Order: sequence, then C-alpha cells, then structure tokens
Amino acid sequence: MNGTWVTIVLLSAVKYALGVGTALASVDAITGFFLTSLGGILGAIVFVFGGGFLELWVFRHFRSKTKIKKIFTKKNRILVQMRKRGGLILIAFISPLFISIPVGSLVAASFIKNKLKIVIYLSISVLIWGVFIFMIKHHI
Repeated sequence: MNGTWVTIVLLSAVKYALGVGTALASVDAITGFFLTSLGGILGAIVFVFGGGFLELWVFRHFRSKTKIKKIFTKKNRILVQMRKRGGLILIAFISPLFISIPVGSLVAASFIKNKLKIVIYLSISVLIWGVFIFMIKHHI
C-alpha cells in the first residue's frame, strides 16, 4: 500500500495526469486527492525553485560550441501565445493535466520572476483539478 502511495506522489510531481490515473485505479477518492495534491505541490516547489539549477546544468553540459539559430516550432508558438493571452493564470491552469508540472514551472519561471507566486498559482491549480476529478470519482 505504501509503495503505491509513493508512486502516486512521485508520478503526480512529474506528470500529474499519470498520478491521477494511478490514484483512480488503486486508492479511494479522498486518499487519491491528498496524494496527488501533495505530489503536484511538491513538484511545483521543486521545479520552480530547482529549475534554475537544472537549466544551468543542462546549459553547461549540453550547449553547443557554435551558435544555434533559434527554431520556432509549433509548440513554441503555442507557448508564446498562451503567455500573451493568459499569462501565469493560464499556464498554471493547463500545467497539471496538459503540459506537465515541470514544463509549466519552467515556462512560468521564464517570464515571472516571483517564484513564490508561481508556486501558489500552480498549487491552487493542482487543488482545483484534484477536487474536480476526485469529486467525480467519489460521486460515481
């Protein structure tokens, strides 16, 4: 049982939708809500405050010696449009289920300097999604 709980928390920290799916299949609604919320909030904290270190490490170890021209992919264009239209609220809202907490944290941190604000918005989003999903499971 505890191994499943740890799995749900870790999955929720990295990809919230996978944690929710595992929780829906293996634990009751209230336990699932608390475990996925804990994982999502811990993931937001780790990736917002630790994302800078991760970015520096990747930059140092994998950067090219030659200058690479920026390529704007469809995904990059979508992220830029989301930033312009909805800002942090939109990024926080879609991060848990659609683009993952690590990606959402790093995208938000790229244009919002207040890290605590990012963590609060992502945490609220995780809680709202959790209430919505697990309330449906509890009533079905």
